[in-house]
Amino acid sequence: MMDHEQKELTVTIVVTCASLSLVGALYTLTCFALIPKLRRVFSFRLVFFITLNDITSSIFYLMNPVTIFKPEGGYECQTQAFALGYFDISSMMWTAAAACTMHIAVESALNLRSAPLNNRLVCIYFCFCQIGPILPSVMPFFFNAYGHSGIWCWVKSGDGESLEI
Repeated sequence: MMDHEQKELTVTIVVTCASLSLVGALYTLTCFALIPKLRRVFSFRLVFFITLNDITSSIFYLMNPVTIFKPEGGYECQTQAFALGYFDISSMMWTAAAACTMHIAVESALNLRSAPLNNRLVCIYFCFCQIGPILPSVMPFFFNAYGHSGIWCWVKSGDGESLEI
């Protein structure tokens, strides 16, 4: 278990990183919105989806349940726990999809400028990366496993003590 000073340091580090991530993601989103050429490039469309997930994840990391939520947890705590799990997994899956796209482009010399192929790949990636994380993020609800976990709300351990994250 972390002592009070370690928890404060952890909160400071995570909030700082989440703030920087949010600023960077908002900049990326602004560039995507203002520069029409970027919207036509397939790889930047993948970056757009990664950015949306990172923005949402950063917002939920900026919520400190110790000061915002009820000490015993509740709806807000459950929402934060679900959102952190879902958007972090989804962001990693979008990153894997971008890496897969680069691998496909390099190894098979596939023409990623083809609009029908791009639209099909985006649809496949969207189903995999946005719908796929729902199951592992919803499962803890069935076991009443979401709750305070040290500093943020996440998955509680089975023995009644919280998991430190």
